[in-house]
Amino acid sequence: MNYVVPNSVKVFILASVFTVAASIFLIHTLPEWKLVQIPLHSVVETLGLFAGLSGAILLLLQKHDKQTSHYVGISAALVCMGLLDGFHAAVPAGNAFVWLHSMAVLSGGFLFAILWFTRHKAHTSKIHVMPVFAAVAATGIGTLTVLLPGIEPLMLREGIFTPWAVSINVLGGLLFIAGAIYFLVRNHSTQKKEDIFFAFFCSLNGFAGLFFWFSEVWNAQWWFWHVLRVLAYFILLGHIFIIFRRTEMELLETRELNVGLEQKVAERTRALIEAQQELVRKEKLAILGQLSGSVGHELRNPLGVMSNAVYFLKMVLADADEITKEYLEIIRKEIDNSLRIITDLLDFARTRPPQTKAVTVRELTDESLGRCAIPDNVDLLTEIPDNLPLLRVDPLQMGQVLTNFITNAVQAMPKGGELRVAAQLVGTGLAPAQAGCPQGAPLQDFIAIAISVTDTGEGITPENMKKLFQPLFTTKAKGIGLGLVLCRNLAEANGGRIEVESRIGEGTTFAVTLPIRERPGGNEPQGG
Repeated sequence: MNYVVPNSVKVFILASVFTVAASIFLIHTLPEWKLVQIPLHSVVETLGLFAGLSGAILLLLQKHDKQTSHYVGISAALVCMGLLDGFHAAVPAGNAFVWLHSMAVLSGGFLFAILWFTRHKAHTSKIHVMPVFAAVAATGIGTLTVLLPGIEPLMLREGIFTPWAVSINVLGGLLFIAGAIYFLVRNHSTQKKEDIFFAFFCSLNGFAGLFFWFSEVWNAQWWFWHVLRVLAYFILLGHIFIIFRRTEMELLETRELNVGLEQKVAERTRALIEAQQELVRKEKLAILGQLSGSVGHELRNPLGVMSNAVYFLKMVLADADEITKEYLEIIRKEIDNSLRIITDLLDFARTRPPQTKAVTVRELTDESLGRCAIPDNVDLLTEIPDNLPLLRVDPLQMGQVLTNFITNAVQAMPKGGELRVAAQLVGTGLAPAQAGCPQGAPLQDFIAIAISVTDTGEGITPENMKKLFQPLFTTKAKGIGLGLVLCRNLAEANGGRIEVESRIGEGTTFAVTLPIRERPGGNEPQGG
């Protein structure tokens, strides 16, 4: 199988060949040219210090795993080289000047070369302290060189580099070349472009060390390799910044993914809880249905006898004292309450199919209001437009629903208030807040009528709002919590739905939305 050289590797080879050729060209064409510019040199080396330390910090901020653990070794090399180049820029030209530069080349090459030996151990905790050791070692060498002049070996004699200087730089250059080969081999297996950038950085520093033999302080080749090293620093820094941003975006995407997963888990958990609660509710309903069907009739008969007995006693004891009459009335009311509860149980257990027919909204509301006792301290307000279309529902069942709404509303206002019964068209052609049937509005735009019962009581708490339609839930002293459940079942059986809105301290609105009667053509409303 033929191996195809990647374009990134080709660029690396061409760039390396170009820099080597340029260096050889300068050796032969400008052998005597020199530029003694200490401030400029200090600026160049300081830029290298900044780029090296910045790149090291960005790499250390990355999340380290088996794929990126070599960043630790690269960071250690950049820290060591950057600090020694900083000391190199701070001392005057001379022996210490060359020594610090040479040590930067040697230590950087060594730390890049040992990546060959640490690649299988790069994920261990001992490797992660390499940048610290490198920083301590570089700072120690630089400090001792500055504080103890002459402690370093002889590196410069009459402007010519000594064998010590040449040997250290050549050895450092060879080590950098070894580091470059490591990244090229790594790129062959990972196909990551970042390895090419690291390889190019190592090769530039490696060739600079190898060609140190042919250079002199301040000559053209010396400046050429200084400038190339700084450019390599900044190219590498730019790519490290790209790696940092890419990792940051990956972490952000991972965080968003985690948030999404947490939301999904929460939703699934909530759905499971709701399903479990629904299953328990259905089991309760099944048991309740079985009990109510058998027990309801057994209780209704004796209660009927008791009701007749009270009626008889009231007739016989017509001249009895007020206390006796009061207690007889109490017994009658309690019997009526018991009968109402039994009726709810039986209706809940066996909801008969609706016997639908055309009926007006006003007929439904008037009959329901007639069955309820409205106290004197409650003001009744009705808003039923006369031109509403006919409903097609079971009048008895919907009357039972509205009667329940009105009774609950009255009971919610023991100190009095306002009871409002209203109706409005609901559909695609009209906003829900708009009532009646406007002139010229096509009836087919409206699909239902919403009948609402509003009180000005204390309102329903959000916690209780969630339980309103749960069987056996009630806040009343007398009741079993089946009224609203039965209302919902009856509304749904008639093709409608129930909605509730409540505000604490302001009141509650129960609304049942019911389908209008279908009729062939014509926009004239039907209703009384």
